[in-house]
Amino acid sequence: MKKNNPATLEKEAIDSVIKLAQEEKKPFDEIKKVFGLSKKEVTEIMRKNIAPDYFEIWKKKVAPKKPKPQKFSPIEDDDVDTKYYINKKF
Repeated sequence: MKKNNPATLEKEAIDSVIKLAQEEKKPFDEIKKVFGLSKKEVTEIMRKNIAPDYFEIWKKKVAPKKPKPQKFSPIEDDDVDTKYYINKKF
């Protein structure tokens, strides 16, 4: 029975992590399930093993999106004004 070289397994695992990270929109959950790596560890692997330009593109792709500001409805604005008026009047 032939034993696998640990360095080969390491390289294969790193390649698998990089491939998963580039394919998924939210790769950290999937990589955590499969390999047990944290977000910080995945980021370090990506930083060390891909070109800096590609790393920056990948980092922007997986960064959490900021929610859009919600519009205020006129009904909510009226409620706020009424409460303020009543509190100041009495």
